[in-house]
Amino acid sequence: YEEKMQQMAYFGEAAANIKGFFNNSQVDKLVPSVWFDTATTDELLELLNEGPTRVVQNSNMKETPNTLLVPYNVYRIISTRPRSSTSDTTILEFFLRTNPYITAVEPINELEASKSGGFLSKDRMICYNRSPDKLQFHIPQPLEFFPPERNGLEYTVAAHARCGGLAYYYPKSGIVLEKA
Repeated sequence: YEEKMQQMAYFGEAAANIKGFFNNSQVDKLVPSVWFDTATTDELLELLNEGPTRVVQNSNMKETPNTLLVPYNVYRIISTRPRSSTSDTTILEFFLRTNPYITAVEPINELEASKSGGFLSKDRMICYNRSPDKLQFHIPQPLEFFPPERNGLEYTVAAHARCGGLAYYYPKSGIVLEKA
């Protein structure tokens, strides 16, 4: 149940026409010319700042993102690489200290195309405003187990749950950066 709900939140359910968070067609998408695995330190900072800058610009300064979701490999790069050869801070520490909007950068395995279960064709980074006013994943009926029923020498336990899918109320409050 938990894995299915996570999969529906991330990628939706095509058979039920439910859109997911990571592949939502309503959200703007940007393909930068360079990606984290080949970027220099300055290009890494430009990539990290590109998402928040575009959200603010594209919404005419009405939206301000506060969260970046990145593939684990990207998180590893930015959290371990020093800002410069003479610096004692990492790229991630410097970015969080200097960016006026972003307060959290979190690694998500499923943002790597190879770990998305075939849902994504390229690695992605998502910049958005983590607020229930902007997006919500609706679960009107959480998992509920019914009393056990005896059937011969076995017991069965029925259960039910319902999912309403992801509601992205303000698509301009986020942006997807996709590897070229």
